[in-house]
Amino acid sequence: MQKLRCIRGFLISHLGDDDELVNTAWEAKQIHQKFQIGINLLSKPAHEAAHQAQINCLDMVWADYMGVDSNGLTPCGKMLSMFAQGYPNIKLFASVAFKYQYNDPNPEKAARMHC
Repeated sequence: MQKLRCIRGFLISHLGDDDELVNTAWEAKQIHQKFQIGINLLSKPAHEAAHQAQINCLDMVWADYMGVDSNGLTPCGKMLSMFAQGYPNIKLFASVAFKYQYNDPNPEKAARMHC
């Protein structure tokens, strides 16, 4: 018998219907409890997406910006760092020097920063 590997996936809607997306993610998690399911909410700030993941028993959050750059953590980053410490089972994924973000002078350093 073959072992089931850990399966992960993120849900995102480019239509702006993040509330419906969260409901869909919750339903998927109920059906596939062993899968790691994450959300990327384009119309909400990262801390709200993290809160939605927490109250809906989801596993991961992706946001384009979570308040981390080569200078350290912004207030948003500090808030998410506290969230990560309180909910270590929810993984937070972000990027640095991405899309519309400012041109970070040291993106390699920023990428090594963590909560």
